[in-house]
Amino acid sequence: MNTTTTPRITFLPQPFWTALVCLLTGLFMLQPASAVTLIPTFDSRSLPNGPTNSNNQDLTIGPLSASQYYRSYMTFDLSALTTNDTASAATLKLINSTANEGNTSALPQVFTLFQVSSDWNGTVAPGPEGTALATVNITPAVGNDAQNIEFSGTNLVNAFNGNLGGILYLGIKSDKEGATNRSFCNFQSSEDPSKPTLTTI
Repeated sequence: MNTTTTPRITFLPQPFWTALVCLLTGLFMLQPASAVTLIPTFDSRSLPNGPTNSNNQDLTIGPLSASQYYRSYMTFDLSALTTNDTASAATLKLINSTANEGNTSALPQVFTLFQVSSDWNGTVAPGPEGTALATVNITPAVGNDAQNIEFSGTNLVNAFNGNLGGILYLGIKSDKEGATNRSFCNFQSSEDPSKPTLTTI
């Protein structure tokens, strides 16, 4: 009499399968083609009248007096980037310098990030305006302010992607230009330890 033996199937322990699933998930999860972080090649604020390529002062935004107010400008060199660096998200971040504002008023403001067509050469202060890309609501503190700001959104992504292989010129202004209040923010510039950054994924 012949006896048929059924092969015994041995299953690997559950931790093995859990680890395998995690590994495969990591391998096949879609990742962006390229992540980029840039700092300005040049930057400037509009008072005093220094062009972006020679001004090493803080980046400043907001009213100083009824007749004086600050804008800031940044130049980002995208000439080494290609369509492989096309972004799906973009964020511009500025770090407060936490000093020297001496504000006399906490004036609620809207800071607008805009794109201009060329570098600011320091003439006709406070400088040009351009296409709005993003906004941030902010109320600078009385005395010295300490708030950082970030801009993001579809328009900034489109501006970045539209200038791949070229130069991206950005500016920031307040909606309270001409206010009598001294209420502005100082941010670290490209010469400082915590430089402005434009990060994309």
